Amino acid sequence: MAVVSAGGLLAALAPNLPVLLLSRVLQGVMVGALPLSFILVRRHLPQQARRWRSVWSWHCSPAAAWWGRRSPGPISEGLSWHWMFALPTIVIVAATLVPDPADAA
Repeated sequence: MAVVSAGGLLAALAPNLPVLLLSRVLQGVMVGALPLSFILVRRHLPQQARRWRSVWSWHCSPAAAWWGRRSPGPISEGLSWHWMFALPTIVIVAATLVPDPADAA
């Protein structure tokens, strides 16, 4: 998540296209990390914790995909194209820092 967040921050601050492309490569690390995360969750977490995470993955992924296709236009028109990268990075950092309710149980 640190590499993806760094890529998002770099993309939000990119002064030119080569820097933007480099930042998108860093963000692409998540493409490989997503299947790995499913394997790690299944292998290392107890059944109850796996149920909680599967609910999030099955319900949040389609919503995020839907929102991700429809939000860049209004965001770039209303703010600037830099915010298309800054807003998701803020969400990623916040989601990483928020404690998981399943861990408290």
